Amino acid sequence: MPSTSSSTLTSTTTITTANVNNNNNNNGNVTEKVGDLRIRFWYSVEHILALNHYQPLFDILMSSLDSKPYDISFTSILQHLPVDLGHLARPLMKIFLKHDLFNDFFRLVCQQYISSSNETSTLFRNQSMASKLMHEMMKFCGSEYLISTLKPVIDLVYAEKKRCEIDPTKLNQGENLEENTRNFAVYAELAFVRVCESSGSCPPLLKNVLNVLREVVNEKYPNKPDISRLAVSSFIIMRFFAAAILNPTQYGLKRKAPDPDVSRTLVLISKILQRLANCVVTQQPLITKEPWLSSVLERFFDDGHRAEMVEFFDSISINNYHLMKSTSSQNRKPEVLKSGLMVEKRGNGSRRRSIKDVFSQKRRFVTLTQKELSWKKEKNNSQNDVEQKGVIPLSEITSVTQVDSQKSSFRVATSHQEIHFQAVNNTDMTDWMILLITHQRRHLFFHNRPCGKSKNMHHHIDIEKELETLHSLLFENIESIYKWKESVEMFDIKKKY
Repeated sequence: MPSTSSSTLTSTTTITTANVNNNNNNNGNVTEKVGDLRIRFWYSVEHILALNHYQPLFDILMSSLDSKPYDISFTSILQHLPVDLGHLARPLMKIFLKHDLFNDFFRLVCQQYISSSNETSTLFRNQSMASKLMHEMMKFCGSEYLISTLKPVIDLVYAEKKRCEIDPTKLNQGENLEENTRNFAVYAELAFVRVCESSGSCPPLLKNVLNVLREVVNEKYPNKPDISRLAVSSFIIMRFFAAAILNPTQYGLKRKAPDPDVSRTLVLISKILQRLANCVVTQQPLITKEPWLSSVLERFFDDGHRAEMVEFFDSISINNYHLMKSTSSQNRKPEVLKSGLMVEKRGNGSRRRSIKDVFSQKRRFVTLTQKELSWKKEKNNSQNDVEQKGVIPLSEITSVTQVDSQKSSFRVATSHQEIHFQAVNNTDMTDWMILLITHQRRHLFFHNRPCGKSKNMHHHIDIEKELETLHSLLFENIESIYKWKESVEMFDIKKKY
């Protein structure tokens, strides 16, 4: 029986440093001992045989695709072994993927699962072979996609360490709830935007698997796209993006575990993403057991956010979706994010305030798009053309901060100017600031995003190793298999089937 052995080694090495000394005769080099470093490392030796030794196991696995019904197939029976389904799903996924048969295998497993499931609200949300296979597939081929999508947001949360607690019972003494809400809304909006705009980066392999999932659900529930989107959401949001936000170290987004405040912020961001996904795919009203979360959730529960998430689900799970998308859907997102009247006040930097600053205050009609912030003279019905008084590209904005000394005011700063705006009230000011900060950072993320060619994941699969892993699981549970064999021999197989 091939085996795996593990060992532990401890080694001590001496650390030295070389100093240059021109007065010395030995070429000017003097070596000084800094100290000793003790290293302990672990390694394992896996005994894996050549492929021909696993040929019978491989053949019976492949024959499962042709079994009628699938319930009597070898891979279906494996689900009943007393082992963690994840330990079975991982080698099975890689073996079938290596031979370009995973979609066929996954389709059969999903059909088996959905034929015995009648509750649509929990579809694919319990532990099953179908959910484990999808989970392993997302981890295997989606790690780079996940990192490129979420890491900029996670890095920002880690670096800024801004307080985002909005539960009144958990606020520190003297803490500003309004400021925390604004911080949280910006982070949540950034995470939402990154996810919904990531469909172009989703690996084709993952899109094809999600397409299979959706087709299987549509077979059971025809003309009910919300249910098929619910299935997609159960994996790509619940088990992928939201799970990674909650556990950034486990999913390779960060090496260091978050401190308590950052961890709390990540929990809140994950809640927003999950609640919004649930409401979008089920078309249920916004209901939460945490009333303090409602003020932020309501920002996301509008037609614009719902449409963006629906389009995201469809674009990663429908083949050739970009060809099917109509012109109206392409132009659905409005160019203008927000517009309205505000008072413009020129920032004075370090200069002391003077009477001149009072007369420099002007009412302006301000417009924010995804590219720039612009303002013009106050709208006048008698004028056809209104003179534009200023414009700032979002890429040039360095900061957006509240002006504490002025009511409902905030400053927009660039490297060469500073503009103050006074909104109608604090709520309006908060809306402006959240949108400005979110889309300024979104613009920054877009231009700093990594680029590269997608890898062929088939090349990273060691088929002999995966067959050995599966073989070892079977060998460890041989007693259960023998008991099954004895039970089956008690029946007349021909009469039963």
